[in-house]
Parts: sequence; C-alpha cells; structure tokens
Amino acid sequence: MSPPPAAAVDVPPYPPARRGDEADDFHGEVVADPYRWLEDADSEETRAFVAAENELTEHYLSAVASREAIRGRLTELWSSPRWGVPFERGGRWFQFRNSGLQNQDVLYVMAAANAEAGEILLDPNALSAEGTVAVTAMSVSEDGRLLAYGTSEAGSDWRSWHVRDVTERRDRDDVVEWSKYTEASWLGDASGFFYGAPEAPEPGNELRAQSRNLRVLLHRLGTPQEGDEVIFSAPDEPEWVPRAAVSHDGRYLVVSISRGTAPESQIHVLDLDEPAGLRPLVGDFSSVAEVVGNVGSRFYVLSEQGAPRGRLVAIDLEEAAAGTACWREVIPEGRDTLADAHLCGGHLVCHFLEDAHSRLSIFDLEGAQVSDVPLPGLVSLLDGAGPSIEGRPQRPVFHFKVTRSSSPARSGGTISRAASPSWCAPRRRASTPPSTSRRRFSSPRLTAPPFPSSSRGGGISSAAATFPCCSTATGGSTSR
Repeated sequence: MSPPPAAAVDVPPYPPARRGDEADDFHGEVVADPYRWLEDADSEETRAFVAAENELTEHYLSAVASREAIRGRLTELWSSPRWGVPFERGGRWFQFRNSGLQNQDVLYVMAAANAEAGEILLDPNALSAEGTVAVTAMSVSEDGRLLAYGTSEAGSDWRSWHVRDVTERRDRDDVVEWSKYTEASWLGDASGFFYGAPEAPEPGNELRAQSRNLRVLLHRLGTPQEGDEVIFSAPDEPEWVPRAAVSHDGRYLVVSISRGTAPESQIHVLDLDEPAGLRPLVGDFSSVAEVVGNVGSRFYVLSEQGAPRGRLVAIDLEEAAAGTACWREVIPEGRDTLADAHLCGGHLVCHFLEDAHSRLSIFDLEGAQVSDVPLPGLVSLLDGAGPSIEGRPQRPVFHFKVTRSSSPARSGGTISRAASPSWCAPRRRASTPPSTSRRRFSSPRLTAPPFPSSSRGGGISSAAATFPCCSTATGGSTSR
C-alpha cells in the first residue's frame, strides 16, 4: 500500500545539517569530513538534530491513512505464542518462549522438555522500564545450576555479563563488563566461565573505541574482574576474533579464530586437565572449519577444506600438528550441502540442504548412515532467531525446529523430537496465529531451466543439472 503523495501532506522543511571544516590528510589526499560533529551522539547539537529529524518523520507518517490499519493487522498476526527449541542441562530443561507481542523472548525452566508449565528464569523485558536493555547472549552451566547472561544497553555492542542462580532465581554479585561479540562458556564444574573482550575503553570513549585485539579471558566466580586470567591474545593480529567454547565433557577449551568477518577460521585447543598451552587443531585460515564435538581427544570437525559443500572429518588432537595429513574423513562431500552437524546420543546428526530444503540424516561415529529423520514436507532448519537443533552427546534424543513458507513465520509451530533407535519425529505442539489458514498458501517446488552454454568457454553447460527452488509465501512452521 503506497503512502499518500507528498503534495497531500504539509511536510516541514528538513532540518539543516551544519557543514564543519574537519578534514583528514591520507598520504597527501585531503578528504573532507564535514559532518564529523554528528559522531558525538551526546552533544546538544546532535541531540537537537536527531529530534528535529524524528519530528519531521513522524509528521509525515502520521498522515498515512492506512497506518493504523497496518499496525492493527500486524499486531493481530504477531500476537501468537511461539517457542524456542528446548535444551537440557543437569536434568533441568530450558526454553525460550514469547507470548506473542513481547519485545524479547523469555527464558523458562521446566521439569520436562514437553512441559506446558514452566517457571520464568529470566525476563529480559523487565530489565529496563524504557526497553533499552537487551539480553544478547546466554549460557547455562553444564550442571544446570547457573545462568550467565549478557546485556547490552541502547543498541551498543558492549556486553556486560551477569550470573543468575537457577534455583534461587536471583543474580549473584559477579558482573563482567566490556565484553564484545562472543558468548560465555562455563568450566565443567561451573566455578567460572570464559568470555571474550578487548581492553576496556577509556572513559568517555566507549562509543568510539575500535573493536580490535580481542582476547579470551577466564572469570572465576567470586573474584574481581581485574584478576581475570587472559587465556588467549594476539596483539600482533588486531583483526583476529577468538571465540571460546568448553567441550561437552568439560576437558577441553576450543578457541576458534576468524579474521574480521571472514568465514575461514583456525581452531586451537587447550587441555584443561593438563594445561600446557593451546595446541592447533586446524592451524591456518585455508577454509571454513567448525568443531562439532569430541570423543576423548578425537574431534569431529565440519570443514570445507577441499569440499565446498562441506564434509565431516575426525582429527586426533595428539596428531593434529601433522596438518590435513592426519585428518580422517568420516562423511565425505556429497551432492547436497552439509550445513551443520551435531553430536547427539553417540551419533552424528547431520543437516543437509537438498534442492533448497532441509534434510536430516543420522550417522554413527564411523560415518555409516543409520537413518533419515522424517520431516514434514519441504521445510528449512535454518533459523536466524536461535538454534534449530538441540541435543547432548550423552542423551539419545534431540529436538529440532523447522520453518516453511506455507505457514506463518512467527508461529509457535510444531515441536518434535527424534530419539534412538527409530529416530522418528512425532508432532508435539502446534500453533497458528489468528485469521490465517494454510489452505490459502501453497509451497510448490519449482525448477529453473539450465543455464545456456557459454560461447567463450568456462560457462555452465546446458546439460548441467537444473536448479530447484522453493516458492515463498507468508508464514512458517516450527518443529523441535
């Protein structure tokens, strides 16, 4: 629906933006920067300019006749309960839920994965009356006793870590500030957690400090942040971004390092039982690599090394110094893209993308396929709102979430689980927002014609495979 033409609205003049005299000299090339004064978000001049721009925008939008009708319809469609994938720690079950119109999902703790009832462990919406505090990351300790959660204020990238006692539903005194971009990962005995952070910014420079020289640190509960141990730093590589995760058995710290936003990564491992420094598992940036899990010193790694559609390899930490020569291929590259993999119940749960939809397959640890997990039609397990698959190496069950184009995207959807030995996935919960009907939507799989041959060579032949795709429509469905 188009807004009314500009002539129908009495639009005030745009607020003038002062042009300053600031400029930079880059190797003899002078580059003007007349609006540098706007970088000071707290100055009176900047605040006045932003307020004037907001006033002009609101003046125009308030004249759009259909504005309230659009707001009402979207509110109706979004006002539907939805759930995240349940996950287990220490015998407790946790799940993110949203009643429909909450700005942030609420974390619940439950007695069972399929429990309708549950108790609120953390409601991010209650942390600020103005709604300016967001919970941007969470991590539950392996024993299920403690929750580390990171908060950010007013959209800042800076993150402060807090620790909540799961049983008592209250925060401990520990607060870790000036973290960025990384998750928290607990020691196996929940005595502390690893996190990532650069050096704290100078007072007054918090919003302008560069995000460089990130480090991995260990915070032990009950101690001041000033004493946190630096586990990894690379001062000569300011663009490196390290991310730390403790293995499920609690023995190893896995540090994955990327360069800026590039997907390729190195992987280094620290034996927490016998700490003798980090050892390389994947020692260069030659490909995308991600640790799936480990059994003892054998690590299962999803890699694109020599396999652009992905393959799964096993690397023994004791032999990793030899490089790719010691890699043992477990699941080779195939026709379909291996999007992600998980170690659940002594098996490898692999998510493939096949002709623009998801496929789940179960393999044993030697790479032999055990079965496929039935999915409800043409669906996707790729979900930007949170993990789509949750399981534990020691539990022969996992939960998963799917979305599809023929049902509402913000619906609570269908909760399912797959369990050994059949790995079937019965429906557990479904939800459809009001005033919608799946019968009104279809999700056919269309096939694009092949590309013509290139007259100059090097192109795709007309005999190449066709390129299936899924049509899009409003909506989505969820299984867990």
